[in-house]
Amino acid sequence: MAQSFNKFFFFMLLILFGCKKESTHSLVDLIEKKYANFPINDYANKKKIVDQLKKIDFKDENISKIRETLNLLNDGHVYLAKKGETFFKYQTDLAFVPGSNLIQSCLKSCQPSLKGKYKIISIDNVGLEKFYEINKFKVFASTIHGRRHRVFQSLILSPEPILKNLLVESYDKKILEVKLTSALEESKSKACVEGIRLSNKDFLITINSLWCDQGTLIDSKKIFQTFKSQWDDVIVKVNESDRIILDLRENNGGGDQEVMLVLNTFISNKILVYRYQLLKETIHGVKETFFNITHPNKGEWVRKEDLYLDKNIKPIKFLFSNKITTLISPGCFSSCEGLAGNLKVHKRSILVGQRTHGGLGEPTLYQINSTPFMVNLPANVTWLSNNQLVEGVGIFPDFDHADQNKNSYDEVLNFALLK
Repeated sequence: MAQSFNKFFFFMLLILFGCKKESTHSLVDLIEKKYANFPINDYANKKKIVDQLKKIDFKDENISKIRETLNLLNDGHVYLAKKGETFFKYQTDLAFVPGSNLIQSCLKSCQPSLKGKYKIISIDNVGLEKFYEINKFKVFASTIHGRRHRVFQSLILSPEPILKNLLVESYDKKILEVKLTSALEESKSKACVEGIRLSNKDFLITINSLWCDQGTLIDSKKIFQTFKSQWDDVIVKVNESDRIILDLRENNGGGDQEVMLVLNTFISNKILVYRYQLLKETIHGVKETFFNITHPNKGEWVRKEDLYLDKNIKPIKFLFSNKITTLISPGCFSSCEGLAGNLKVHKRSILVGQRTHGGLGEPTLYQINSTPFMVNLPANVTWLSNNQLVEGVGIFPDFDHADQNKNSYDEVLNFALLK
């Protein structure tokens, strides 16, 4: 449903170039006519934001302001992109415990190095709440909890050097001052799918991304085949008697085919995956009417339709009888939420952790006239089969559990193993 958040984040952090003044009106026209989520989740506030955009000249010195104004729309799929850009950024090797703001390791970028669990107390002598308030509209997000997660992830990746002084506290209450520095380099993608045996009865599958482009691929078929190859390599190691722990806590989304491959691995019947109200023609589903949404440009609504699970997308192995526990957090975004939501709605897995980010919708890039810029906008409103609207809400866990930094291990994973 969406490419990974990392790709979105890279787009957001592009080097800024000037554009013609009349482009702002083109951007506003696209939002008013092509932005499917415009009428939902506080339309009055979104209209005010669009009115603000009308007053900003689309030129070099205003691009940052335009981006931050777009972020006020509270939609994790809405951002400006520029064609043909090579994405270089400043990175640290800081790693968080999945789904949390607790440091797991920082070996090269931190002085002294950190290995083990640490809670950040302050950043450059600023407490976490103030740091969040200062930076919250520098990232694009659909919810407060999703935005908070992304603000702290910015300590890993930034368009500017990351030079921070951290005050951290270990799980056993030791206080440490740490200097965090970054290096300029191209991002190296993790494997999309990783698997590890935790015990003779528990197997952990971590899906880091549902968009396996490896930073170079642009062909969606090749991207899917890369994901499928990694998925198949992992699931062949799972025994029929294993309990599967499916970790989605840091998965920023991807494609519908990837979601269907995972669902087809675990669910034998043909289920209803999504219900759409669209602003453009798509090849998916069967035309039906379910919802009445008032959109300011009613003529732009093309149709309403269902998307059913495509049973032709087959994994190398089926795992229909395995018990599944799925780990979620605000780091789970877009099609990751579709995957987690369907596992819950169709009673195939219990969910453990914290509420997901809260953003669904088929992202589409639209060219802004007379500029090298494009704007990414959701082309449809999306519901799960139980009529749940995920946008601005997220998927709730069956067991709400957050890591409190009371132990050295991953407390959410450990909690799930006890269920």
